[in-house]
Amino acid sequence: CGRAEPHALPFAFETTRGDTRRQGAHRFGAHAARKHALHSGAHSGLPAARSDHSTTARSTRSNVPIAAQNSTAQSKRTTMNAAEVKSAVFASVGCLIGMLAVHEANKFAYEKYEYKVGCPPSGPLACLLFCMPTAPASQPKTVIISHAIAVLSALCAVAVHDFIPVLDVPKPVVGLVLSILAMKLTKALNPPAAAYAAALSGSGTTFGAVLTGPGTLGAVVLIVVQQVYFKITDALSGTKAKKA
Repeated sequence: CGRAEPHALPFAFETTRGDTRRQGAHRFGAHAARKHALHSGAHSGLPAARSDHSTTARSTRSNVPIAAQNSTAQSKRTTMNAAEVKSAVFASVGCLIGMLAVHEANKFAYEKYEYKVGCPPSGPLACLLFCMPTAPASQPKTVIISHAIAVLSALCAVAVHDFIPVLDVPKPVVGLVLSILAMKLTKALNPPAAAYAAALSGSGTTFGAVLTGPGTLGAVVLIVVQQVYFKITDALSGTKAKKA
């Protein structure tokens, strides 16, 4: 019995090492099987297994189902688009009425007094007044002051160019720069009025244009139409709200 004991230890060691190898092979085979199943499932289009048993997809940040969130977002987008379309139609109709009023005023003034009402910068001014009525450049006081500055800047540009012929700068450029300088100083900046100053400077305006400038008269017509248009639409909106 004393001699057989040394031979029993190697046998036990070999048995333990063999079990360890078999266990490792079994684990490797199970891991390979799981990897193969996942790989084949991804290529077959089958959904991957989930650790939970929930059948409804939910957002990671809330308990609201994703389908409900998508429906809410879609309704918000639809409401926003409807409001944008309504605002665009409202502004476009206002611009149409304003420019038609300028056109009719021009016909009347030219037939009676040979004055012109309106000019190309009147179009951008109508866009400002009806599309951005709350902007600083769309305020009636700013519009009137800026157009008066435009006329005076054009007169100064013509005078400077006539009395200083050495200055090789086009009249429209001089009128534009002077108008922007004066508008910034008076805090009455209006882009259409600056364009009007450039147009007047290039047309060789005279001092009589101070009172009969087409851009200034067109601006006055547009302001009147804008104020009336907004008051009527506000009154109609208030009536509809009360009925609802």
